[in-house]
Parts: sequence; structure tokens; C-alpha cells
Amino acid sequence: MNLKKAIVIMLFSALGMNALNAQENVVKVNPIGLLYGSNLVAYELSLGEKTSGLIGANYSNYKFDGNNKNKSIGGELQFRYYLKESLKGFYGGALGTYATGDTAFVGVKEKFNSFGAGAILGYQWIWGSGFSLDINAGAEYISINYKNKSAVNLARKDNGIIPVLGISLGYAF
Repeated sequence: MNLKKAIVIMLFSALGMNALNAQENVVKVNPIGLLYGSNLVAYELSLGEKTSGLIGANYSNYKFDGNNKNKSIGGELQFRYYLKESLKGFYGGALGTYATGDTAFVGVKEKFNSFGAGAILGYQWIWGSGFSLDINAGAEYISINYKNKSAVNLARKDNGIIPVLGISLGYAF
């Protein structure tokens, strides 16, 4: 057996073993974000007895104050440590974010890229039916680079600490 076949067999075996364990995965959506033209879908995977990893995708497209608008796509990674059991109860975690998009404010159109890193504390409930509720809060340092799309072609940067608040509904399997 060659090395490629051995790697493929090990990969599928690992995925199969993970599928046999109950409630080691949670798929979530942020219902509040849907109301404001932004949504975050996330997948959380149990990595160990008290740890998990989360990957999320974000898309937003909204207008504010008349002609001002924002359109972006981004992602989020989190590492969580649960006090009692992975995916259930109180947790603390680290997060990293990235987003890119376009914004128009007072007639000035700009492209932007943002990077962030922060920490959160939260609590996740998973009921016997598999439904889940995840509530968290924390802080994130974010750095945003803007590039003006006009003929002037100016660039500017913003950075600072922002609050992080999350409420997600999901299903564990």
C-alpha cells in the first residue's frame, strides 16, 4: 500500500470515528444578525474532553443613515475551553477574525480589510433534542485598513478595542 492510500484511509477512519460519538458537533446561526442584514453561520467541533474549535462565516449587506452602506464577507476562528465538558456549560475562549468588503459613507467609497483578535466568555446549553443556545461576550482588538476608491486614492487605518456579543441557536449532533 502506498503512502497516499494510507493517508486517505487514516483520514476517513478518523472522520468515521468522530461521527460515531454523540454531540461532538454543533451547527449554529446568529438570528439577531439576520434582522440587520448580517449573518454568521458557525460550526463547532469538540477537540477533546474540555476543548473545541469553531469556524464561522459572515456576510453583511446593509444601509444606514440613508445612502451610507456596508457590504462585507468574513470569517472567524475560535478556540474554546469548557470548565466541565466540551460543548456544554461555561467556557472561555480566544478568537481571530478577518473581513473584507466595501463601504460608502458620506459619498466616499472605500474598500476595507480588517483583522481582529480577542477573548470571550460564554455559556452553551445543549438539550436532549440536540438544540443548542450559545450566549457569549468579550472584547476584540480590531485593525481596519481602508483604501479610497476615488481618483484621489487615499489610504487610512483605524484600530481599537470593540465589544463582542454573541447569541446563536443551533443543533448538536
